[in-house]
Amino acid sequence: MNTMVLALILFVAMYVLLLIFSEKRWIIALAAAGVFLALGILPAGNALSAINWNVLMMLTGTMVIVELFVQSKMPLRMAEELLNITPNVKWAIIALSLFSGLISAFVDNVATMLPVVSSIASMMKIEPYLFAFGLLIGATLGGNITPVGASANIAGIGILQKEGYQVSTRDFIRIGIPFTLIAALAGATVIWFIWS
Repeated sequence: MNTMVLALILFVAMYVLLLIFSEKRWIIALAAAGVFLALGILPAGNALSAINWNVLMMLTGTMVIVELFVQSKMPLRMAEELLNITPNVKWAIIALSLFSGLISAFVDNVATMLPVVSSIASMMKIEPYLFAFGLLIGATLGGNITPVGASANIAGIGILQKEGYQVSTRDFIRIGIPFTLIAALAGATVIWFIWS
């Protein structure tokens, strides 16, 4: 069997297992990596250099920050402040979207803001999916402003650097800001009309 086809089959199988057994994700990911090494799809000598350490460390740091953030009771305080400045659910969703977009320019923050979403929904006694929409629009689009706003940005820049291209922060922001503003405005407009 072609190595590329085998790698694709293993990747799809791993992804399906990750979705089914979400509480065992780290075991599944390590097992898949072991299979890739055992079958020679990835030579053992290249294993460490194949890891994108920037993305791995960023995700690790994000998870540590999220845990500390939750332990500090900040999500509840942020939810209270957000609700103090918004008159209704629609404005709370828009405010959450804008706030998460601003934070996401500097921190990969969907996980960081999820406790805030839960706190707001609990305080307003409504389903959290309404606020999750606002969070996803703001955080996903806001991450496009800077090279560190999303793990995909860091991975993409890493790939470009391996190919010999250099992307400066200034160039990234110059392109990212207009794109993000247009996309965020479109997203906010959709939210406004859905919940008006």
